[in-house]
Amino acid sequence: MYRINIIGPSGAGKSTLARELGYALEIPVIHLDTLFCKPNWEPIPKDEFLKQVEELTSLAKNWIIEGNYTDTWKTRFPPSNCIIFLDYPRRIYFFRVLKRLIQNYGKTRPDAAIGCPERLDGEFLKFVWDFPKRRNELLKQLKQETTPVKIFKSPKETSAFLKKVKEKRLA
Repeated sequence: MYRINIIGPSGAGKSTLARELGYALEIPVIHLDTLFCKPNWEPIPKDEFLKQVEELTSLAKNWIIEGNYTDTWKTRFPPSNCIIFLDYPRRIYFFRVLKRLIQNYGKTRPDAAIGCPERLDGEFLKFVWDFPKRRNELLKQLKQETTPVKIFKSPKETSAFLKKVKEKRLA
């Protein structure tokens, strides 16, 4: 049984890692961004969002959930068997957010909610830039978890982990 949570700053590669792990392990991937927003980036009510996450985590045997949404941690972390935190330097994830914005401007990415095209959003860019201010609180919360936590400090570490998973799966 695989129940994996992937968290980290925007642009770190949570969606990409989730997709690749899902493919390698042949299990479904849940992108929390696709659940949280209606078209035009309108958020759904918090209680509705939490209910959806609770249903998905309790009904499915295997899953990978990617996204932070700390309000969902109490629901999705206890039944999981692994939490992966992509704890990369700001220069990596902020550059990736800018690159993603340029490459996908006006288009809806597969890991985004339907009808939510990529757009220039100063508030979001500030949120991404300010991630280090929230990082220590996230690490503090993760230390309290009973579920094993893997912290990757670089894309190279993450790639090595993914390679091992794929090799183990093929063996």
